Amino acid sequence: MITDELFSKVFESFHFKEIHRNPPKSLLKPPAGLFGSLSGVLAGGHTIYHNIPSSETDMYAELEKELAKREPNFYDYLIYYMDQKHIDNEADLYRKAEISRPVFSKIRSMRETNHRPSKPTVIKLCLALHLNSKETQEMLHTVGYAMSNSSLIDKIIMFFIDHNEFDIFKIDNKIYDKTNQRYLIEKL
Repeated sequence: MITDELFSKVFESFHFKEIHRNPPKSLLKPPAGLFGSLSGVLAGGHTIYHNIPSSETDMYAELEKELAKREPNFYDYLIYYMDQKHIDNEADLYRKAEISRPVFSKIRSMRETNHRPSKPTVIKLCLALHLNSKETQEMLHTVGYAMSNSSLIDKIIMFFIDHNEFDIFKIDNKIYDKTNQRYLIEKL
């Protein structure tokens, strides 16, 4: 079946399973007594703290410990999937993903520079790697993005991924047909 026919026939009822990461409960509410140490507020809104309780000191020490941990970043996952897909050359990947060398260089050095690639850039790399919907969602989560059924563009992209269609140009053309905007390819 031609992709356009399949898209027209199935898309209206298509929904993908959204993946949501839940933060640890310890991050959702402040520890007891966090605001109990306030002794007053000066004019201009400045707060005076006296005798910070040890529980707050422990909390900040725990925060520093968590921040010092080396978590895998987007580039680490990218290398992992390149290995899984037997892609040895980064240049082959970024060319297939329609990403420029300078943008990929920023991704490579993101741990040092705190660079955050754009959502379309992440999606294009996922498409170039032929990642499934769960893997794509996980890659997006590593840089703070997610796909949602409430976004027409996200829904179109996930539809194509779920139907094993990874052609960036074909997907971008369908996005353009439905939204009158380019999302994955800036210039055609």
